[in-house]
Amino acid sequence: MQFVPFCRLAFFVLVMAPGAAPSQGQTPPQVSLTISNAQRKISWSPYPAVQEYKILSSTNLGMGFYEDSTASRGWDSFGFTWISTNTGPQGFYNFQVTPLTSNALLTANALNRLAYGPTPDELDRILTGPNPIGPQAYIDEQMAPEKIVETMDVSFTQSTNGGNWVYATTTGTASSSTLYIYLSGAGEVYLDDLKLVAGSVPETGVNLIKNGDFESAFPGANWTFGTNMNLSSSVVDTSIYHGGGACLHLVSTDAGSTRESSMYQTNIAVAANATYTLSYWYVPSSNASTLTVRLSGSGILSAPDTTIPAIYRRLNNAFGSMADLRAWFCQHAVNAKRQLLEVLTQFCENHFVTQYSKSRDYFDTYYDDGGLQGRLAADLEFREITRWRNALMNPTCTFYDLLRISAESPAMIIYLDTVTSKGNGSNIANENYARELLELFTFGVDNGYDQNDIVQLSRCWTGWSVRLVDATNEFNPFAPQSTTIIPGSANTSTTTISNLVGVWAFNYK
Repeated sequence: MQFVPFCRLAFFVLVMAPGAAPSQGQTPPQVSLTISNAQRKISWSPYPAVQEYKILSSTNLGMGFYEDSTASRGWDSFGFTWISTNTGPQGFYNFQVTPLTSNALLTANALNRLAYGPTPDELDRILTGPNPIGPQAYIDEQMAPEKIVETMDVSFTQSTNGGNWVYATTTGTASSSTLYIYLSGAGEVYLDDLKLVAGSVPETGVNLIKNGDFESAFPGANWTFGTNMNLSSSVVDTSIYHGGGACLHLVSTDAGSTRESSMYQTNIAVAANATYTLSYWYVPSSNASTLTVRLSGSGILSAPDTTIPAIYRRLNNAFGSMADLRAWFCQHAVNAKRQLLEVLTQFCENHFVTQYSKSRDYFDTYYDDGGLQGRLAADLEFREITRWRNALMNPTCTFYDLLRISAESPAMIIYLDTVTSKGNGSNIANENYARELLELFTFGVDNGYDQNDIVQLSRCWTGWSVRLVDATNEFNPFAPQSTTIIPGSANTSTTTISNLVGVWAFNYK
């Protein structure tokens, strides 16, 4: 059989489909024609906004062109490839480029710029599904993240009295007059404003649980600890609370399930088979143990922790690692509905850069536990990110708001050394933050300021430090150091920081 060399092709032409003419500054795809043994190959460089490439052939122009169904498509170092056997007669070839539609192009740009790229579900929702919303609706949606219902995380509410609280409620039929509260294993939760009311509307009517707000003497006559549970460290805590002036800090060293392995209240005035609604606020356990609140018999049962991802629970309780934070961030980049919020979160984290390892090393001054040092450093990063995300959810958010969050972040205060910056006596104010504030975070390099400006600005940041304070004082820069001892701690010295409970926050000295 005679092989016709690929170089003897009689005619080869690039044809741009209607509407696909190169825009100004663009060149058509670069095409390479090669032959190797019995194989002919056409390679071409990618061209922007293409819906489809086609290579058509004909041995007789009068008969028209057709697509060679025996050819294979692929990719090499040059770009796309079209490969066929070199056994046919010489002929004419037509290379055709079909552009994306305007809607498809806008969708591609929106998903690649406002989001972490297209997914089959999003393409279907925007462009190809039975009821596509269109690219402009997607853009409008992402520009208002506060209106998007996000299903990845349970909504935590940060109380002004300290703590990240979750609201739980459930409606059911009364099966017993005894209420049990327990954890699935060793751990701790904060519980407040526990209510059981008749009917299906939470908190409407008389609260049938006595001392459910834990404002009276505890455990008192109303609450009892099961004989098989070591709950001796469970106390009323006034350092954080959701309502009133106190909450229950429930500490468990073992798994609970029944009366003897729980904290419980008896003789609750309920009518059998009647409808009641249970509600409460709680700060979830920092480890994997889960909370259960139920009437005996489980006619009314609340186990809200099962809906909170374990990673998110750890991070919200200052118990997450840097690996947890990375995993949480990546999961959101892939799955979150608020895609623009995720992209802007990464912008903030990249632009206002800090260093986790430097925070971890800083905590070595106060703690011997390397794991605790790492968790505290990760918590600084998570709280910084959380404040940015909350700000970005506000339609009136400005760059100033984001910059202020960064300036007041303990992670930044430690990273650029304002934590030790002093201007008293023979000390010279540290210039690191002042320099980066101008050069990296705001003005840019060589953009209208000089070394004298840096020196002057550095004096503004002297005295910006961090301190372990009570959770209720997280946003009070003049707050005193915490004096709250870790519950059950044998060491009661309030001058040793490792003995204390609190949150590391921006503090001005």
